[in-house]
Amino acid sequence: MSGSDVIIFVKKRPVVVVCAVIALVCLGVLYFRWDEIDASKAAYDEAFKADQEILAIGRPSKALYIGVPYNVTVQGSFPHVMDFMRRLESGRHFARFNTLSFSKIAGADAGGDALSVAMNVELLGTP
Repeated sequence: MSGSDVIIFVKKRPVVVVCAVIALVCLGVLYFRWDEIDASKAAYDEAFKADQEILAIGRPSKALYIGVPYNVTVQGSFPHVMDFMRRLESGRHFARFNTLSFSKIAGADAGGDALSVAMNVELLGTP
C-alpha cells in the first residue's frame, strides 16, 4: 500500500479510521496504566473499609427513638382538625402519622362542614 492508497482509504472511510485511532489510543492508555488501575482499586477498597468502620462506630447500639402508638379520633370542622394535627406535629415530641382516615359526619347537629378523623399516631421519644 502506497501513501496515495492510504489517503484514498482515509477519504473514503473517515469514520472507520477515526474509530480505529480512538481504539488504538484507548488500548495504549490501558496497557501503560494497567498497574495504576490495580493500585487505585486497592486504595479505593481501603478507603471504603475505613468509612464502613467509622459508620459502624458512630451508629448507636439502640434505636435513637422509640415509638409509642396511639389511636386517636378527632371530630370538628376542617380548620379545627387541621389545627389539632399541626399542634401535634409541632409539639414537644416527634410525631409520625401512620394512618389517617377522614370521613364526613352525617347528622343535623353536626353542622355542614364537620369531619371525623381517625388516626394512628406514634409519638417518638428517647428511651
